[in-house]
Amino acid sequence: MDVDSYIDYMLLNFYGGNKHDWYPSHNWVAGRKHVGGKYQFFMWDNDFLNRRGGNSTTASTANVTGHGGPRNMWNSLKNHLEFRIRVADRAQKHFFSGGMLSPERVAADFTELGERISRTVIPEIARWTDVAPGSYDPDTFQASINWITDVNGPDRHCDHPDAS
Repeated sequence: MDVDSYIDYMLLNFYGGNKHDWYPSHNWVAGRKHVGGKYQFFMWDNDFLNRRGGNSTTASTANVTGHGGPRNMWNSLKNHLEFRIRVADRAQKHFFSGGMLSPERVAADFTELGERISRTVIPEIARWTDVAPGSYDPDTFQASINWITDVNGPDRHCDHPDAS
């Protein structure tokens, strides 16, 4: 197993609060080269990542650290000091100094992505109107981007005073 890939995968699911259907026995994917490869973990069926909390001004309160992820390996691995140190190192990399999950990087990346796909999301929205008529439009898409960049992103970061 590629331990860093696993840690990054878990941190992203913890950060995003993948609460809906991410459990030890399903809705996760890992793969490896047939010969000589280490298992790496991939985001899959993560449409519940970064779901809104109570409203547009409240960050998500989703806490999935108890879900366990792929076959509850987390619960066993976190008992080992070397693993915990590696988790701390990966958290430092991703949550601080412009890392992938730092508030400034989340805001920049989602803003750029939202701008890039804003026109293409219109047919995707149209595809779902029979499921939830009237609830999807370009304005709700932009409101979701704004919520991630302005409300949820700043709230879901590591803020331990000794961590940075």
